[in-house]
Formats: sequence, C-alpha cells, structure tokens
Amino acid sequence: MDSLTESSLGGYIEKLSSDSGTPGGGNALGVIGSMACALLLMSLRIAVLKKDRQNGEALAAESRLLGIQKKMLSLAEEDSARFKEVLAAWRQGGEKLQAALKASALVSLEIAEKSCELLDVAGSLDLGKFANIITDVGISSELAGSCFRGGMMNYHINAKGIGDKSSCAQMAGRQAGLESGFAEKYGIVSEKIKAVMNG
Repeated sequence: MDSLTESSLGGYIEKLSSDSGTPGGGNALGVIGSMACALLLMSLRIAVLKKDRQNGEALAAESRLLGIQKKMLSLAEEDSARFKEVLAAWRQGGEKLQAALKASALVSLEIAEKSCELLDVAGSLDLGKFANIITDVGISSELAGSCFRGGMMNYHINAKGIGDKSSCAQMAGRQAGLESGFAEKYGIVSEKIKAVMNG
C-alpha cells in the first residue's frame, strides 16, 4: 500500500473498502485524527493567525496541532503494520502472538492519547474568537471524540488476548487515566462550543 501522504483520497477509500484487511479501522482512526487536526488548524488560522501572525498563544497551538497531525498519520501506518504482525503470528500463537497483540494494543492507546491532546489544544483556545467558524471547531472535536472511542475499542479487543498480567495492569492503568482525561477535556470543549453557538 502506498503511504498515506502519497495516496489520493479516492485511492485510500477504495483500499479501505477492499477485502485485504489493511488499511482497516485503526488506520482509519489515524486518518480521522489527522483530519480533526486539519479542521482545528484551519479554524485557528482563519480566526486568529490570519489577522495576527505574531499571536504567541495561537502559534504555540498551531505547532502542537501540526505535531499531533503528523503523529496521527504515523500511527495510522503503524496500526496497519501491527495488524499484519498479529495475523502472521495468529496460527503460531505463543510469545510472538503475545508480542504482536501488545504492540497493537499500545498503538491503539497512543491514538486515543493523541485524540485527548487535540481536545486539550481546543480547550485552551479562546473560542469566542471563532464565532464565524465554530461549527468546524465542533466537528473537529467530534472527530477527535470518535477517534478516542475507536482507539479504546481496538485497545480492548487486543488486550483481551494478552496473557502477561503485568503488561495488562500497566496498560489498564494508562487506559483508565486516558478515559478520565478524555471525559474532562471533551466536556470543556463541548461547553465552550455550546456557549459560542448560543451566544
């Protein structure tokens, strides 16, 4: 498969629709996460940076979003690679399969983590300045929410097959922290968006 940065949207959708298995859901989550970043970047640039290119807070947010966007695309590619490893190890079982499931679960957790970071950026912004483009901010946050929930779904299905209790406990602790952080961050952004839309 061509890298995501080299594929056309139509070509990617065609591959996602095929019976090859990759790209699959985790890959799609990385793409959705990068799109959520793109929408928030667009909103930030139109609402703030187009008028004030020297705005330090906006520039810092832009830099964070670009980093998250790049990482999301990288995680999309990594998810496909890890899924192929799981398939290759499935019949063998044993340590190889355990390692593949753990690696796949960790990618899913990282996708969820980056979704939280995106919401953290959105929540740090003065969304009162985004009144004319607030629905794009809202759609970005909803995409990030879907990305988070999907990442957790993939994490759980992979973690179920991991026999190493120590690794499971570590990942479960990380998962619980992410769940708590997501609820708080998503709530903050949602309330800010509602306030602007109802203002």
